[in-house]
Amino acid sequence: MVTGIPVLAARGVYKRFPGSLALSDVTVEFPVGNVTALVGENGAGKSTLMRILAGLDRPDSGIVERAGVAVDLTETATLNHGIALIPQEINLALALTATENILINHEPNAGLLVNSQKERETVKTLMERVGFSVPLDIPTRHLDVAQQRIVEILRALSRDADIIIMDEATASLGFEAARTLRVTTRALVATGKTVIYVSHYLDEVLAIADQIIVLRDGQVVAIRTPSETDSAELTELMLGRPLSKFITKKKNFHPGKQIAKVSNLSKTRCYSNVNFELRCGEIVGITGLVGSGVSHVVRSLAGVNRSDSGHILVDGIAPKNGSLKAHIDAGVALVPGDRKAEGLLLEKSVSWNISLPSIAMTRPRVIINLTWMHTTAQTVMTRLKIKAPHPATLVRNLSGGNQQKIVIGRWLMSDPKILILDEPTRGIDVGAKEEIFGVIRTFAEEGKVVLYASSEFAEIATVCDRVLVMSHGHIIAQLQGDDMNEHNILLAAYEQKRIENADEC
Repeated sequence: MVTGIPVLAARGVYKRFPGSLALSDVTVEFPVGNVTALVGENGAGKSTLMRILAGLDRPDSGIVERAGVAVDLTETATLNHGIALIPQEINLALALTATENILINHEPNAGLLVNSQKERETVKTLMERVGFSVPLDIPTRHLDVAQQRIVEILRALSRDADIIIMDEATASLGFEAARTLRVTTRALVATGKTVIYVSHYLDEVLAIADQIIVLRDGQVVAIRTPSETDSAELTELMLGRPLSKFITKKKNFHPGKQIAKVSNLSKTRCYSNVNFELRCGEIVGITGLVGSGVSHVVRSLAGVNRSDSGHILVDGIAPKNGSLKAHIDAGVALVPGDRKAEGLLLEKSVSWNISLPSIAMTRPRVIINLTWMHTTAQTVMTRLKIKAPHPATLVRNLSGGNQQKIVIGRWLMSDPKILILDEPTRGIDVGAKEEIFGVIRTFAEEGKVVLYASSEFAEIATVCDRVLVMSHGHIIAQLQGDDMNEHNILLAAYEQKRIENADEC
């Protein structure tokens, strides 16, 4: 373990919110030039601790120390103390260039005007110092998500930040982009910076962290180095119990009748000649690297996006191309990848969010039966173990895992034939994942179909009965049985990418 005065520390910190004790006597230290990971279930206290360290919340008692000296952190004061927070959601002005985003609000001036040449020189010098590189002169909307994350890091460094707090920085990234960011993070600490890394991805944490702090129910329950632990122990520490084994696939699985068929589906610059079928009782994975076309395909299958050609049949009938309502009526339901933007009304209650699709499909629109809504919501909350004080609770006040279970539960109430899940476990903790895996397995065992789109290869191999691997808009492999493992999925995706890159040379 690292000795000496930590660059940042919290000592004896308590934080209460109405009805809950978020942090209880938390003492943690963050050594200089290290990556310290914070892990725990949603509601364990990670976000509250992170917000206190970033100056967004104040502790009820206890102190925060900067280099051994007690400090009173506010959002403004954190900048003066060299602390920067990179939030889970990308927070850039996408119409501005990388240079403009990095130096926003502290641009070098030439009299009353911004000195654009000096801006570029300042950013180039900064990139050379830390070994990063991104295109500087194009709008950041044209950068990939890993490059956008690097822009956020460079913006923090341009303000002389020595401590960078990353909140689920890779949650919205694909495999390659996440790997790029991990390399970037290690390069950052090699220059003497300190990183506080909040993540639900335990394999990622074990690969990148120097120390791992485990929180449960607002308390620190363990501090480990990666060499002292593994993902199984971290999971048990987070949950306070062993992880259930029910998520394993069924042996000798034999799917039922065909329920959907996709034939020669194509959409310009998105995917081409996609063919597959879905059968009753199975969980089918669909995966690939960033840009493979997975999300475009599942959104077309759900009727969100139009295809240019090809056919989608559900029980032998073709829903109207590009009509979400027609696909819902045919029994197809989509849990979208961005639950906050597309899946939830954050300022509405749990009961509203769960009941709205059922109201639209089965009840007179001029009559809203609040008792029925409450009862329906309570049924879903019990079935999916949604942790909320009451059906009237606003959805924005719930954890990511409970929000996701609300979106899934909403569509289960409509009794679909096909449930499409787009990145269903993004940004949720291991306990919520376990519960969601159980829900979808039960759904499939009832004779329905799950199409499970995810960039998590290990998760796909664990949950699914077979997997379709995509690359550059084409399905290039189908794996099942003993052949369906993380190694083979990765090999299929990357081997095709290697061949395509060679063809481009």
